[in-house]
Amino acid sequence: MPASHAGDLLGHKKVALLGSYVEVLFMLIIVFAPNIGLLIALRFGQGIVHSLAVPNFNAFAVGGFPQEQRGKAAGILNGAIGIGMLIVPFAVGFTSDQLGWRWVFFISSLIILLITVLGSFGFKEPSTYKAKPRLSDFDLPGASLLMVAVAPLIIGVQFIRNESANISTILIVVSVLLFVFFLFSQKRTLSPTLPIYMFKKASFAVPSINNIAIQFSQGVGVYILPVFFIQGLGWSATYAGAVLFGMAIGRPPSSVIGGFISDKFGGMFVIMLASFILVVSLAGLAYTGPSGTLSGLLPWMILYGASQSMVQTGLQKQMYGAVPKESLGMAPGVLGLGRHLGQAIGVGVAASIFSSFTTSPADNPTDGFRVTMFVTALIVGGTIAAASILSKVKFNRRK
Repeated sequence: MPASHAGDLLGHKKVALLGSYVEVLFMLIIVFAPNIGLLIALRFGQGIVHSLAVPNFNAFAVGGFPQEQRGKAAGILNGAIGIGMLIVPFAVGFTSDQLGWRWVFFISSLIILLITVLGSFGFKEPSTYKAKPRLSDFDLPGASLLMVAVAPLIIGVQFIRNESANISTILIVVSVLLFVFFLFSQKRTLSPTLPIYMFKKASFAVPSINNIAIQFSQGVGVYILPVFFIQGLGWSATYAGAVLFGMAIGRPPSSVIGGFISDKFGGMFVIMLASFILVVSLAGLAYTGPSGTLSGLLPWMILYGASQSMVQTGLQKQMYGAVPKESLGMAPGVLGLGRHLGQAIGVGVAASIFSSFTTSPADNPTDGFRVTMFVTALIVGGTIAAASILSKVKFNRRK
């Protein structure tokens, strides 16, 4: 969110390029990191500058099209990401095995540098930003408070599954209190990091809530699927990775298809359609997963990955249409914030439920897997349905 806010003030291309060049520098330094402590610190710094690049490149790319074509633009962008997800894991694994992990960062830095240089000279951005933004236009206190509020929540949900439940509760309570204080302070800020008034619009609030629910399911899948395949079914890591590859197969075409549909019928139509498919795929995985057969797993996994990509395209289409044209960065910024919160909570909840069924080596993790997937389906489906119903009730009352 702070990086998107900076992009809205200074220009998305300018901020994205700055973040990308500095990230290359971080990656080159990581190549020579002498110990794990410095490596973690450098990765932390890389994460900050990475946040400058990703949402602003997204806003620059999609924002360059008129609203009636932004669904296609977002679909092609997400489709390209899907193609990368098909290629990169195998390339990284091969490079790590043959040359070592440091070469992964070195080769990646060269690729990012080449693309960033091409982007610096190959594309122009329309001048829709303040000619001379002042330092006071950037909400530094709000940006700092938001990041401080997010950290204990992300850490706290990871402690739910072990004996540190008291620490987890304290961290989550502290995070909630900081979030409340953050929201209160944003109402009194002239140029806020997160404009609270936008949440009064159903077209903005509903997809924001739905995004967290969708990303929650993504976090559950990221944790539970590899753990269950290896620990529960006894598969090797290589075989489990090959099966997980199935989730990425449907991402590129579903992203593009979702973009075209959203331009024709609207972003909310794609969000609801893809969310329904997602819930069905979660239930299907819960039912067929314990069998351990590829014929039972792969169709649901492909459907799971495809629905994830399709709904993300619909969310982008909807959010870009809901935000003011001078604040396009708010769309990927809010979606990014929801992604990190939803996935972190999803991992924590999945780990907590699954581990409660596998307290000893003799326990069968099948029940834990099924319960986790069914609970996720209920949470995602219930949240999206409730948000949609409440938005219609509120809209009708106001009308």
